[in-house]
Amino acid sequence: MKHLLYLLIAFGSIHFASCGDEATGCTDPNAANYDPEAEVDSGNCTYPGCTDEDADNYDVANNQDDGTCTYFDLYLGTYSGNFMCASTFADLLDEASANITKKQGDENTNEITVIVSNPATEITLLLDATISKEEVVIDTYIQNFEYSLEVGPLVVEGPFEVFVTGTLTRSEDGTLTGPVSIRIDKTDLALSVSDVCDYTATKN
Repeated sequence: MKHLLYLLIAFGSIHFASCGDEATGCTDPNAANYDPEAEVDSGNCTYPGCTDEDADNYDVANNQDDGTCTYFDLYLGTYSGNFMCASTFADLLDEASANITKKQGDENTNEITVIVSNPATEITLLLDATISKEEVVIDTYIQNFEYSLEVGPLVVEGPFEVFVTGTLTRSEDGTLTGPVSIRIDKTDLALSVSDVCDYTATKN
């Protein structure tokens, strides 16, 4: 009986020791931190990806945001707009419509093209921009831009260099508003004209 008791105690010690030595960690092969040596799941598996429900590529399974959210669906489409420029370009881009499309290339980025046009003045600008959930950031340089620009009593023929920068904030209804700086240069004439415009674009 005494020997049997010793055997039971020894067996119990071995059993508890083996349980205590089980490796813990993430046991899901689909997780970023999967541990093939883990025997007991620790509940800390991570699934990187977009965690914002308003994003195009949101996935409910993701539990670690990796900064890859895209927001094209919030912006793509046509807009009715007005630049409301302060001085030089006051009439140039009044009632200028806009069409926002994905920039050609890697669609996993937040790069877009904003095509701004005003049929009345026959001007069209293709603007490069990036988007986040809340805003559009425009930063564009256009080389060899052909246009007949009225500067006071003069009409200056292109080509021009055009610089457009600005940040547009997106409201709940999809309207874009914000200041946009436009500068047009003609280096051979040492000419540079600029203006700051308050742009408002309403999604159609």
